[in-house]
Amino acid sequence: MQMKSLLFFVMIILFAACKLNSISSKTQVPTKAYVQVVGNVEKYEGASLFMQYNDQEKFPIELQKEKPRKIKLFFYDINPGTHDIKIYSGNTLIINTKAFISNQETKKIILP
Repeated sequence: MQMKSLLFFVMIILFAACKLNSISSKTQVPTKAYVQVVGNVEKYEGASLFMQYNDQEKFPIELQKEKPRKIKLFFYDINPGTHDIKIYSGNTLIINTKAFISNQETKKIILP
C-alpha cells in the first residue's frame, strides 16, 4: 500500500515539473493610429485632395467609397492623441475637425 502511495506521489511530482517549464511570451502592439477618408468618389473625381493635421505640411490623399468593393483600402498613419485634421480639395478647405484617436483605432472622415 505504501508503495502505491509513493508511486502516486512521484507521478504527481513529475506531471507538476513538466508544467513548470511552460513558455509565455508578450507581444507589444505598435503605437499607431489611422485615418481613413471616404466619400462620394464621383463628386470629387479629378479633384486633388490633401490632408493636413496639427499644422504639418499637406500631403495628397486617395478618396474611397464608404463600402468599397475592392480589397485595397487607404489608411494614413498618425500618432495616437488629439489632432486637428483638415481636408482640402485643391486649396479649398472642406473639412476641419478635431479628433482624439486612441492606439490602434481608425478614425473615419466622411467627406460631404
